[in-house]
Amino acid sequence: MPATTTLRPDMSRARPAWRMPAPRDVVVKGERIRYFEQGRGAPLVLMHGFSGSAQFEWGRVIDELSRNHRVIAPQCIGFAPSAQPDITYSTAALVEHLGAFFAALGLTGVTLLGESFGGWLVGSYAVAAAQTGSGLPPIERLIVVGGALGKFKFPKPDTSGFFHDVVAKEVEAMMLIEPQYDNDRTREAILRDSGLARAELDDVAMAQIRVPTLLIWGDRDALIPLERGQAAARAIPGARLVVLSDIGHIPSVECPAEFARLVDEFASQ
Repeated sequence: MPATTTLRPDMSRARPAWRMPAPRDVVVKGERIRYFEQGRGAPLVLMHGFSGSAQFEWGRVIDELSRNHRVIAPQCIGFAPSAQPDITYSTAALVEHLGAFFAALGLTGVTLLGESFGGWLVGSYAVAAAQTGSGLPPIERLIVVGGALGKFKFPKPDTSGFFHDVVAKEVEAMMLIEPQYDNDRTREAILRDSGLARAELDDVAMAQIRVPTLLIWGDRDALIPLERGQAAARAIPGARLVVLSDIGHIPSVECPAEFARLVDEFASQ
């Protein structure tokens, strides 16, 4: 049976403001990739979800995570302000581009973390990297946060539960100052071209993951229900699942202190 822990975050605690270091650019496979970097130590790479915003998803935790790690948060290929090339956004293309990003920055010993769509991408990367002769830069550890794993139903636009209630107004205020980019075509292309919507990363695929894996899930996640995290914990050899009580889909925004502590402890092992 997988190891499962339940944690109740202290939602009365004040949450830090969103803050990111100055952006950087690197050319990967001929395309410009925007990324943020802070700290020293073993690399911890953070992949955003379909929000398309590294700033939104990681701006509350990058300071804490960078105390012990070299934190690198890229904008995935196709998500502005990274380049938005007219390519086939297949699973293989996205995975290969992520591997090329590691190579471009000379990253080794990576702990790879992804949220939602990003969780699907990093899980797909871990499966591909485990294959003999893949040629992908290896990773040391994997962290999936509310990942789009297996088969799930996309929620209706008015679905509640994306965020803990006390965070909703903070998110609304952040959206007023968050840079807005049009990433709809990229999202549509990924859903059309990749295995994301086809449940390609199923239990059989996840059973091939060969690195230590931590799964972090909010029990109020209305987008990717906790049952998907529980299934993933059973499928991935040796995986550990941490369930965050009364938390929705993006714990790094909702309970940043507890999220950063979990990630730091696992990445430091």
